[in-house]
Amino acid sequence: VVIQDNYTYLKNLLCKPKIETLEFTPYAWAKINCYINLIGEKEITGFGKIENGFITDVKIIKQSVRSAYVQSNDDYSIAEFLSELPMEDIEQGLWNLDWHSHVNMQAFASGTDWGNYQKMLELRNGQTYPAMVINKRGDIWCKNILGDQKYTDIAVYLPQEMISEAEFKKVYDECKQDILAKCKVVN
Repeated sequence: VVIQDNYTYLKNLLCKPKIETLEFTPYAWAKINCYINLIGEKEITGFGKIENGFITDVKIIKQSVRSAYVQSNDDYSIAEFLSELPMEDIEQGLWNLDWHSHVNMQAFASGTDWGNYQKMLELRNGQTYPAMVINKRGDIWCKNILGDQKYTDIAVYLPQEMISEAEFKKVYDECKQDILAKCKVVN
């Protein structure tokens, strides 16, 4: 008999409450779209803040952006990202959505993505977390990461309202500044 080690997957599947649905707030929807479009034909990655079933904010981390993948120094970039957050947000685990864009490709988890999700699972001490892949068309792949290429689905809903033009201008300018400060384009 050969035992297959599935402890993390089974623990996350059977012991942890999982997210079943998420809805973007108008602010977060505008912001993620600004990031994925302002970066041009490159992928971009970051984290999202989840509160009571809503994605209320998204931010990017320091990264090198390319047309087919993003590279960051995970430990350093994540530590720097966490240092910018209020301690209350960290203690409550609000910034747990792992997201990235696939530019104009389909929204799905590639082999590279699954390797990154596994590493992120290890950094999170084996705790399940939501991951999202989004493209410029607005296609969204969103799952609870439970273990090595194991997941449950998350239904994602878009906001019913949009932000005002004045609010959009602030979001647009903020995202431009974030990209200039945190993204290095690599060919």
